[in-house]
Parts: sequence; structure tokens; C-alpha cells
Amino acid sequence: MKRFRLVFCTLVWLLGAVCGQASAASFSCSKAQSKIEKTICATKELSELDEHLARYYGAARIALRDAQSCLVSDQRAWLR
Repeated sequence: MKRFRLVFCTLVWLLGAVCGQASAASFSCSKAQSKIEKTICATKELSELDEHLARYYGAARIALRDAQSCLVSDQRAWLR
């Protein structure tokens, strides 16, 4: 498991270096409803971090292919 995390973190770092910087939240700020969503949209740094996280998560799902269900279930558990 530690090796998987190391590989995953390395992949995330490499994708960040290749993808460049983002400038918007990963969701439509015009549809922001919760306090958290509104805070992300109102703060440039949080908005950029949210976009980066969304891209890294999407890239991880693609990279994991058949094993992405594990990542998805872990993400859902983390969100709870």
C-alpha cells in the first residue's frame, strides 16, 4: 500500500508539473450553493487548488484504469 501511495503521489506531482497552472474552480461558480463552494469561488488560491485537485483526481482515474473503482470508493469515503 505504501508503494501504491508513493507511485500515486509521484504521478500527481508529475501531472501538476506538466499541466501548468489553473485559474478557475473545478465547478461552475455561478452554480455555487454551499458556503464551501462560495468560499472556493471567492478565493483565487482556493479556486486554483480545487482545479488542480480535480485534474489530478481525473488523471489518477485514467492512470488506474481497471483499479479506479478503489480510488472512487476511497474518495467517496473521504468526502463523508
